[in-house]
Amino acid sequence: NTCTLNATNTIFSHSTATSSNPIIAKRTGIVNLTKCLFDLPCPTGVTCTGSVVNKDPSYTDVSSNDFTLTACSPAINAGTNTGAPSTDIINTARPQFTTVDVGAYESTVAPLPKASLDFSVTTLSEDDPSTEQVIINVDQAVSGPQTIDVTVSGSNITTGDYLLNNMTQSPFTITVPNGSMMSTAAFNIVNDVLPEGTEKAYFTLSNPSSGICIVDPKVDSMILEDNDPIAKNFNTNETYYSLQDAIDDAMDEQLIML
Repeated sequence: NTCTLNATNTIFSHSTATSSNPIIAKRTGIVNLTKCLFDLPCPTGVTCTGSVVNKDPSYTDVSSNDFTLTACSPAINAGTNTGAPSTDIINTARPQFTTVDVGAYESTVAPLPKASLDFSVTTLSEDDPSTEQVIINVDQAVSGPQTIDVTVSGSNITTGDYLLNNMTQSPFTITVPNGSMMSTAAFNIVNDVLPEGTEKAYFTLSNPSSGICIVDPKVDSMILEDNDPIAKNFNTNETYYSLQDAIDDAMDEQLIML
């Protein structure tokens, strides 16, 4: 027999499920999940309409079974008022703000602004003198100046490889001005003479001030392309900027490492 499962304003999280073995797996029938929240991707074959996926619900304290929502929870105001009960599981009136929260508990604390990371480009070359931007986007205006630390890391990445606002330190603190929904930091790759090959720089957000939250994922990356050759082909006079490219030709070409 074919059946239909409809769920609304429900949180699915903190289970032993994985993306390959999800908490909900459609076998037969129809599964419709509307305005729900998952800390995993939407399960294959399931319809997730207006749902928040791949986000931690930000419970107050899972270890003590306190599943109320913090002010950083993406579940706040993320539900639908249609068909929602007038109170939550502990008789708190719903909604407290414009829209009901996803899950069993309605937050009485207004949601804090949530910050995410972006770049003006995702690939940058050493021979490109332009200044690019590390961008902090916020979903609502902040109250008072708010700060977030940005740490740059990666295999063979050092503070000598880049400048953030003309500084080499990591972590680097970015300030979102009062009333703003965005802040930027100038990012430059240092054009050195060291053959390093292509590197991937990872940018991690951490240490938000009290009036702002960080949205998962907290890490993003940028490709840094070197312009210093690491090998030369004596037959074709071709130079190699990637160790992998040199290795690929090493079996049948005469190479010399520079």
